[in-house]
Amino acid sequence: MKNHFKSPPKNISLKPKTFGLSGKTSLWLRRLTLYLVLGILVVTVSHLAFSYIGFLHTDADSARYMLSALVQSEAAIMAIVVTLSLVTVQLAASSYSVRVIEVFKRNPDLWILMMIYGFAIFYGLGVLKSIEGAGSESGLLSEGHISFAYYLGIFTFMALIVYIWNMLDLLKPATMIKILSERITESNLRSALEKDPDSDPIQPIADLIRNSLVKYESETAMIGLEQVGECANDILKNKALDESKREKLLEHVFHHIRRAGCLAADRSVGQPSLFAITVLHKNGKQATEQGLHEVAWWTELSIEWVGKMAAEQKLDLTAFHALESLEDIGNITVKQRLGCVTWWAAYALGTIGEMVAEQKHEIETLQAVKSLENVGKTAAEQEMICITWQAMESLKHIGNIAKKQHIRNAALQAETSLEELEKAAEGLEIDTEKCIKESLKMIRKAIDRINRIHMYD
Repeated sequence: MKNHFKSPPKNISLKPKTFGLSGKTSLWLRRLTLYLVLGILVVTVSHLAFSYIGFLHTDADSARYMLSALVQSEAAIMAIVVTLSLVTVQLAASSYSVRVIEVFKRNPDLWILMMIYGFAIFYGLGVLKSIEGAGSESGLLSEGHISFAYYLGIFTFMALIVYIWNMLDLLKPATMIKILSERITESNLRSALEKDPDSDPIQPIADLIRNSLVKYESETAMIGLEQVGECANDILKNKALDESKREKLLEHVFHHIRRAGCLAADRSVGQPSLFAITVLHKNGKQATEQGLHEVAWWTELSIEWVGKMAAEQKLDLTAFHALESLEDIGNITVKQRLGCVTWWAAYALGTIGEMVAEQKHEIETLQAVKSLENVGKTAAEQEMICITWQAMESLKHIGNIAKKQHIRNAALQAETSLEELEKAAEGLEIDTEKCIKESLKMIRKAIDRINRIHMYD
């Protein structure tokens, strides 16, 4: 095997909140509380330090110079910070997606920092204008304002450290994905599907995954796929949605996962392509068990596409896992007597099996053969004739290719599995002509679905 699966980092928790609900505390409130506590702490410590050192009494002229220099430095720092922040946003937009600009717009740190600096600057200017002789009553009053202006100056520099820390954390892909995921709600998804496709809340994460795959950053791509997968899981758990709405939402989510998985396989990035199949299998199996037949079909088609792409790029482990996943979902759909859905599982197992046999991948070819045998036997038990026939036909094709490619073990296993399947189908009257017509009908139906959801984009 050429690839080894690696799950997303354990130290990053991306479990989303309850689907359709925001967090317990808004980011604005958390940030305001942080800066307020920091301000109170800095002012208190500074006052105690000034009192101990004896800096509470200041000459009027010295105070003017000091306050003037402080205000100018604060204004200069604010201009530099704003400029660099805008450059950072531009670089992040070009690196991730233009859609991440909304994240920076909603991020409170820059706005709070500007308010802090603005207040400190104008307070310092006000104190500077009101400074009089140090001997008068008003002069004594100014001493307190002058000291507080100094305290604010210290606070602005401390707030700048917090801002830089938070900004660096925000630039991490994991943090960006977590923030973007907060917009994935039922109402936003439905709005994107029914009204405004450009408002799709998953698209920014999909863009980030795509850009990560282009740069071969597997870890970031898997974190994004995990988050989109958790979105699908939350939809499945939301019993308040009726079946048709859940199917539409899940098809949309799976569409994004399928595209990411195909891109990962196309670029020979094994871990994300394998993880995409894992996410599709996990959620597709759950949807199938819940009786969401359209989602089951969509899962099989998505896994087939990723698996075929992986087979083309010789990502053996991904192709192997695709075959296992199709077998698992196929067996579930057989028991539920979902003829069309199960037929596609057998057909997909055959197409991937033929591809891996052509490339002389013995282990994957053996897996395809065994999976077809298992699905075919289960279908024969349920007297699902066309599916049994399709499994037998796929086994014949794979066996012939295995012989041509001199994959001896796979060819022998295909013959054995075909014999076993024929025994299981004894007593069933298999009408070949009828099965061929049914197969063509299902393929045409699949093409119509593919065109409807723009799968080729």
